[in-house]
Amino acid sequence: MVRTQISVDANLYKRAKMLARSQGISLAELCRRSLEIAVAVQPTGKPWMKFAGIVEGRPNDSSTVDKVWSTDHHLGLAGAEVFPRS
Repeated sequence: MVRTQISVDANLYKRAKMLARSQGISLAELCRRSLEIAVAVQPTGKPWMKFAGIVEGRPNDSSTVDKVWSTDHHLGLAGAEVFPRS
């Protein structure tokens, strides 16, 4: 972790301290979380990355997608509706 120092106006400092206290975290932790959010919402060349980490799973979960696609394609089900409309 890198240690840094910032300057903020007194009103912002007071409000941030109150918010951190109400969440049961330190002001430093509030700043870290806020910076994570601020950086995460910036556009990148990889727009799908905004979804990284929001879904829990196992590292090899995506390997089953190939198996499902291969089976569906082989059985002629590729493109078939999983839940047919009534």
